[in-house]
Amino acid sequence: STCHRPHTEYGVVQILVYAVNHGREGESILLFSHILGTKALRLVGKFTHPLIKTPNGIAAAGPRYACRWIRIVFGPIGLSGGISGLLWRLFSSFFISNDRYFYGGRLRHLEALFGPFKWASNIVYCEIIQERTVCRRVSPIMSHAWANGVLLVDHGETLLVNDIVYGTTTVYDVHPVSKKLRRIKTIVSPGAELAPV
Repeated sequence: STCHRPHTEYGVVQILVYAVNHGREGESILLFSHILGTKALRLVGKFTHPLIKTPNGIAAAGPRYACRWIRIVFGPIGLSGGISGLLWRLFSSFFISNDRYFYGGRLRHLEALFGPFKWASNIVYCEIIQERTVCRRVSPIMSHAWANGVLLVDHGETLLVNDIVYGTTTVYDVHPVSKKLRRIKTIVSPGAELAPV
């Protein structure tokens, strides 16, 4: 899971937490809201798409919430007072790593037995546009055997991707518009020097 930095509005500190949901009805990404100091998470979004196939890691990309304090005052009807409150709309985007190709069953078993296959794993960028989940593959073809953890750094300009098979972390430049990834370098973990990179 991954979370956004806290959002403070009128003394309330809120964080958003993404989580992978390996549900019976298929894979999805869940988004929860948490008010610091409370003991509850509130589900604010569930995102599904055919490219959210075998998600393993999530990196929140944002923007997150657009919040505005509003006060509605009734017109000339003679009502006094009004309504005040937070008006918010969720804008969300994130990267995921699909670590395998097959979701389950015999083919997943064969993939585990004879893999890994570099064509089977990828990085996908998803964004919510008018309440629809829109996703696209952004990693170079044949770039990872089993992409695992993902971490967005440098104010969203760099994505780090771990590969558990080769023991590597690949550093990618993130295109500011298309979100396509361009490989900068691959760092081999100590003890994994013989891994084919």
